[in-house]
Amino acid sequence: MANSRKKQILLTSRIGIAVNLFLGALKVVFAILSGSLALLSDAVNNITDSSSSLITIVGTKLASRDATPNHPFGFGRVEYLSSMIIGIIVSMTGIETFISSIKNILAPTEVKYSVVTMIIIVATMAAKIVLGVYTENTGRKLDSDALVASGKDAKNDALISLVTLISAVIYLVFNISVDEWASAVISFFIIKTGIEILKDTLSKILGEKADDELAAGILKLIKESNIEGIGSPHDLVINNYGPDMRMGSVNVELDAGKTVEEVYPLIRKLQMRIYEEFKTMLVIGFYAVNSKDQVTISVARNLSDLIRDNKYIDGFHGIFVDKDNMHIMFDITIQFGCDRKALCEQIVEGLRKKFPYYEISANIDSVFARGEYSV
Repeated sequence: MANSRKKQILLTSRIGIAVNLFLGALKVVFAILSGSLALLSDAVNNITDSSSSLITIVGTKLASRDATPNHPFGFGRVEYLSSMIIGIIVSMTGIETFISSIKNILAPTEVKYSVVTMIIIVATMAAKIVLGVYTENTGRKLDSDALVASGKDAKNDALISLVTLISAVIYLVFNISVDEWASAVISFFIIKTGIEILKDTLSKILGEKADDELAAGILKLIKESNIEGIGSPHDLVINNYGPDMRMGSVNVELDAGKTVEEVYPLIRKLQMRIYEEFKTMLVIGFYAVNSKDQVTISVARNLSDLIRDNKYIDGFHGIFVDKDNMHIMFDITIQFGCDRKALCEQIVEGLRKKFPYYEISANIDSVFARGEYSV
């Protein structure tokens, strides 16, 4: 599967290089003939796109290297670095285009558009729309940020060509040259695309919450697994080491009456089902829960009353009542943006009034994957 993905990414990137080099060369020729800075800026952007596809090829090959003792999770994150480099190149191209536009606004040159030039612009605009849609869709299908970035840039190029076309029409109809201003507008589109690529890529490198669809699918699978003794999942964490390498952990509520010998095959079975369906290896921990115990039921009911209408608390789980040591333990999920420690203590104090003879311990949880309380 990984090898097939690599081949598709490389093929798509090579197609991108060929198309962009052809369009770029064509636009350079007609930009020189017409003296159009906007068309020349468009041509430079096409040639830059070719280098982006080349970086995607290099990044994909590096990312597909086998894991090593020093990098046991593989090199999948190289793909994100490739996207970041593409974002930098696109942004720098936009800045250079803007500087050239300002210089030509201050010292304008004569522009000569023709009907042939306009036909070239329309044809290249159509080609970039087709290439952009194809590349971005392929990137989403293969979970390749670099391809998605290239696809977005290509579709942006179609919009840039439209701006160039409008400036040409204005010149031919009204004999007014807005070419330099059109070039400046184009530069803003290029810079905007570069910043968006950088923002998305840096977010993944820094570490972001799990994809909503992936998290919801895993949580739903666990809840609907119907494996005897395994209850609701909580605390799902997924670490992304590249499109083909996801690892993490999740805790499940487990019947407190189960022995270790009984628990292991259940957990193992669940792990394999998750990996087979979502290609994500999870370490599965558990909360020992006695759902039929009356004290446990009473604790759950009182906690529900205490957190009701509190917008910062998502829920609670993992209630365990140790009657031998008179100890109640549970986890409470509190959102960021408030004094979490004070809010937790407030809930604990409220519960303490209901169970004065018990020691009460609460652990503050965070939501690392959306869907835990809604799936």
